Amino acid sequence: MNLPETLRGDLKRIVNQQPLFSLMNYYKGVPISYAASLRGFDLSSATVGVHPYQAVCMQLEGHTRVQSKLLSLAVQAQVTLNLKNNTARLSEFKRVLYVTERRQFVRIEPDQRIEVEVSTQNWMVRGRLEDISAVNIGIFLPGEEIFFEPEVVFKEYNNLRARLTLPGIDQPLEINGVVARSLPDKNHDYRVGARLLPNTAVQQAIRTFILKQQNLVEHELQHLYEQMQSGKN
Repeated sequence: MNLPETLRGDLKRIVNQQPLFSLMNYYKGVPISYAASLRGFDLSSATVGVHPYQAVCMQLEGHTRVQSKLLSLAVQAQVTLNLKNNTARLSEFKRVLYVTERRQFVRIEPDQRIEVEVSTQNWMVRGRLEDISAVNIGIFLPGEEIFFEPEVVFKEYNNLRARLTLPGIDQPLEINGVVARSLPDKNHDYRVGARLLPNTAVQQAIRTFILKQQNLVEHELQHLYEQMQSGKN
């Protein structure tokens, strides 16, 4: 797919004004998003200056998401990196949904298994954490743990309680929420998403966990970038 005509028009304005837009990738479930500058573009590609940590993620994933309020839409693009000057050539664009950059919505997808106990309507089931933010939680429930009708128990707006221990957080968290979505998966597994009810202590613990994960990831990305620059990777 070439650059849409409306997107090319917006890019011309960006080249002239040199504002910044953001790129989005993930590393170990942590969203990595830094500002990028547009260096130039043609009919089928754009060249951008990128942050070193973003460059590592783009190298690992082979693509990135381009987002800006100045653009008509968010797009995903394939990446060809030039580490000598920290630039990337973006091509093969396709439309994607815009991902919010608001801090309270930063969502972590843990790369380690985190057990979750879910209680709702007099049922208790064990699952694992899929993702978490200060306002939402996603939980995977294996089919062998489900002895009820999940589409009834996890009906939208039903209350649920989740108990879990996040790495680096001393005390288990008791999370109260409201079902926002529930989807059947293969082998009778189930996925449940819930909105967290306001709880200052719980939300602060989640933010602390997210910040620790982000700090750990930044150290790893710095090390990987140095390896890439030295040609050892």
